[in-house]
Amino acid sequence: MNTPSHRRGVAPPQRGLESPRRAAAGFTLLEGMIAFTMLCIAMVGVLSTMVETKALRVATRETMLASQAAQGVLDDMSAQDFAQLFALYNADPADDPGGNGTAPGNAFDVRGLTPRRGDFDGMVGSIEFPGGPGALLESAVDPGLGMPHDLNSDGVIDGNDHSASYTLFPVRVRVEWLSEGGERAIEFTTALADL
Repeated sequence: MNTPSHRRGVAPPQRGLESPRRAAAGFTLLEGMIAFTMLCIAMVGVLSTMVETKALRVATRETMLASQAAQGVLDDMSAQDFAQLFALYNADPADDPGGNGTAPGNAFDVRGLTPRRGDFDGMVGSIEFPGGPGALLESAVDPGLGMPHDLNSDGVIDGNDHSASYTLFPVRVRVEWLSEGGERAIEFTTALADL
């Protein structure tokens, strides 16, 4: 006698076990949750990389602008009358060769860069020489500019102002700005010589 539960190849149902169809459905739900979690983690990684890439692109562009501006100032200085460099690029407008306030001075702006917080003149670029305001001193201590150094080639390093008697002109061009990542700065130093 053949009853439906004894058909050939079909096992009788067992109590406490899920059918293969129900077990597969539960496993698919678990797989979906794992896949969704992994997708979320991957998206966070991609978004983080995109943000970092944007910040790096901005920093690279700003550094390029600052470098080009600083090099441009040095190129302009090299094209000037050597004997007038100090008067043209110091902070005192009263000694400008063309009259009060006609020289470039010791500060410059760079389009596309934001001045740092507390920057009193609103300019991101500065030009510095060894010595105090209005003086060019051989005895100034500034290892970055190779100082102290004999600037007028008389064989003596003294504390006198050599703003009218230099044959070597050490200069630092510095650009400081506020970037998305904080305050940034670059500087170029060189010594121009009267050849």
